[in-house]
Formats: sequence, structure tokens, C-alpha cells
Amino acid sequence: MIVVIIPAKASSKRLKNKNMKLVNGKPLIQYTINYAKESNLIDDVYISTDSKKIINFSKKLKIKTIKRSKKLSGETPIIEVYRHALKKINK
Repeated sequence: MIVVIIPAKASSKRLKNKNMKLVNGKPLIQYTINYAKESNLIDDVYISTDSKKIINFSKKLKIKTIKRSKKLSGETPIIEVYRHALKKINK
């Protein structure tokens, strides 16, 4: 089984809420979600986020979400975000 975990925190040092910024009429994160969903190799897609906006948007697209804690939303190494997501998925 191949699972994709898309990390998408709300805060960014350079551009706040960048994942929900519109690019050609779609939130930036939708492009990543669409590529993952269109792949024949991927069995499941998850979004790991601390943002209610991103969670709500992802659910509209029928994407599973993993609520990330504030601790994992700062300048945390990305491997910790993936470890957290995999623990949640494996439960």
C-alpha cells in the first residue's frame, strides 16, 4: 500500500497561509492534492495540518486529514511531521 502524506501548515515565515493562496483560481494545495489523486500508484492521500481552513478544504475534496499539534507546526524537522502522521495512520 502506498500512502502520500502532504504536510501543509498554516504559518509560513515568508507567506502566511500560502497553501490556501489562489493560483489560477485554485488554492495552491489543490494542485498537490490533484497530482496525488490522479496517480495510479497511490492508494491513499492524507493532509497533515494545523489549519482548520485546510482541514475543511481537504474534506470537501474527500481527502483524509491529520490534525497536527502546535509543537509540530513550528520549525520542526519534517521527519517528525511524517512520524506523527504515520503513527496516526497506523492506529
